Amino acid sequence: MDIKIENYDIALSKCNDTVYIDGIEEIAQRVRIACTVEKGAFVYDTSLGRDEIALDLSDELLNQRIEMIFKEACVDIPLSDIKVTDIEKAGSKYKVKIKVICGDESADTEVIIDGDL
Repeated sequence: MDIKIENYDIALSKCNDTVYIDGIEEIAQRVRIACTVEKGAFVYDTSLGRDEIALDLSDELLNQRIEMIFKEACVDIPLSDIKVTDIEKAGSKYKVKIKVICGDESADTEVIIDGDL
């Protein structure tokens, strides 16, 4: 069980109680954080995150390259696998859509990355 994060802050219910998540929703949130944060940038766990690498949208192996980077970032998340389903570039940001798979369950999530991967 984990605290739900929305809009870069702790999610609160209408009664101002902390919202908790578990199962595939928790795993998807952990994957989203691990793939968004650059390695060493997260104060509470400097080993968390993805490595930096410059990628080109015209690269026909782009999905596989990003998937490999994300899988490495998620290696410590138990029972998870990820598949990159789409990549878009908007200005200096990349929007990467991924499917998080855990057993028979799956969830779609989106990772926004500023600048070069």
